[in-house]
Amino acid sequence: MANFQVSPKYITVDGPDGVGTSTVGAALKAELEAQAKKVFLIEVPHEITSLEQRELDRISDQSSPEVNLGYLTVTARVYTDQIIPALSSYDFVIAVGSELKNLFWAILDGNQTTVFAEIQTGEATHNLLPFLRILVTAPSETISENLSKRKNLSAVDPRPEELQKIQSRIDASIQAANLLAGLHPNSRLEIVHNHPPVPPTLPRV
Repeated sequence: MANFQVSPKYITVDGPDGVGTSTVGAALKAELEAQAKKVFLIEVPHEITSLEQRELDRISDQSSPEVNLGYLTVTARVYTDQIIPALSSYDFVIAVGSELKNLFWAILDGNQTTVFAEIQTGEATHNLLPFLRILVTAPSETISENLSKRKNLSAVDPRPEELQKIQSRIDASIQAANLLAGLHPNSRLEIVHNHPPVPPTLPRV
């Protein structure tokens, strides 16, 4: 087992697409900044470079575990290039999307054993753990409504009417969070329920 280290400045926000992770991340950043804290917010899935995307597209027709591990490699690179350097310059670093999202996709693809074993090595996160993991969840109907408001849905997004698929993603995100909570008990796991128009209740930092 890797020698994981919990950072008291690092927070992750995860959840299925359409649940409101970006909203929660931005709200938490605003709350901390209102306390005169310097906060770095990054949305990890948006940090894929064109070269990485071409490589992921190249292997997309090959074994699914290779694709899942490819995305985990992207997460590892974001840790190296942005998250770890930011920890030395900011009071808090908030990552929307983390290795939990990688495990979430692996669960959906049936490759959780392979990806979970890789996460256990600590290489993807450089043995770094957040002191707070936030999992955002919502009823499938709420996520469906959020997805219906998007101008462009990606190829991997469920359609708003696919409530069963949306529910399976909610379940997978909870499973991924529980797996990491068991692996990393020193990282506090908080569930945030997003039920617009009521603002989500943010956890205490």
